[in-house]
Amino acid sequence: MANLDLSKLQELLQNAEANEALLQRVRKNMNQIEVLLGEISQMLEPGYTPTKKERQPQSAGTGKGPGRPKKNA
Repeated sequence: MANLDLSKLQELLQNAEANEALLQRVRKNMNQIEVLLGEISQMLEPGYTPTKKERQPQSAGTGKGPGRPKKNA
């Protein structure tokens, strides 16, 4: 009888640890959702104008462009 109670207790503790980890992930995701909903509500306001991102100029180091090098067959 005692073994049965100990096994049930161990099972409850393992389930509690798994549930706690799941709750932490849910809380983290809810925080991200709240931030995204805040951004969406700002975009839906009538006076919203999107800001254009400015590109940084490419560095003039090697003179080669990005991409895969050509084959020397």
